Amino acid sequence: MAGMTDHRKEVRLAQAALASALSGKREASHRYVQRISDECGGEGLHTALIAWSDTFVDHATDGTMARAAPKMSFIRTDTGQLDRPGSAAVPAHVQWAGRLVRARAAMDEQEWQQLIGDLPVDGFELARYVCAVVECVALTINGLPRGYARMGRET
Repeated sequence: MAGMTDHRKEVRLAQAALASALSGKREASHRYVQRISDECGGEGLHTALIAWSDTFVDHATDGTMARAAPKMSFIRTDTGQLDRPGSAAVPAHVQWAGRLVRARAAMDEQEWQQLIGDLPVDGFELARYVCAVVECVALTINGLPRGYARMGRET
């Protein structure tokens, strides 16, 4: 039913991970991601990735989800420099996070599944990729105004 809150454990932990990341508590956020993995498994991580991606898109579009692949760019937090996808300056796990969010925004199930399949098998590397999504969402929410992707466009 629309408007109902999802109380599943993985959703609650994903919300806590994002809240920690939004507050700048990176280690706490990572601990929640680890709990999702430990307590809810791969399906829990998948649910969290969907939730974080949808939150990113909701913030970027002010709740007006267009079913089109958005243009993605990366802003370096240390210098403010703008980097495009594919830039050697953007780490692979951050590139992956951007591609994942883009696939979800476009509702491109084939690309989403390909990216999920591209996740590293090594637990440490897998955590870096998953944590990159929640961190990118938090940095975007904290750094850009709600609806920034729709600014200057006709509604």
